[in-house]
Amino acid sequence: MAQFDVYRNTSASAEEVPYLVDLQASAVEVLETRLVAPLRPRKSISWLIRALHPEVKLGSRAYIVSTGELSAVAVNELGPVVGNLSSQRGDFIAALELLFTGI
Repeated sequence: MAQFDVYRNTSASAEEVPYLVDLQASAVEVLETRLVAPLRPRKSISWLIRALHPEVKLGSRAYIVSTGELSAVAVNELGPVVGNLSSQRGDFIAALELLFTGI
């Protein structure tokens, strides 16, 4: 498991939220849960706050990382890894800082 890995969502919400991105630092992977944010298809979002909702690409499709919907998910409930978004680390850290501090 690595920070910013993208997992296929295997829960009932998979149609609306096909993927989850792991935002938790790998240094605390000893925990039995991972803090994730849903990736929602860009076309399904009617409004967004760019700083809070980074846009990412998986293959040829655009998704929004919905940091306002963070959730802890048990490691054994995560689907397979389908990618890694560590190249957008700065965007994710900025979104989390805005969410937690308002700055």
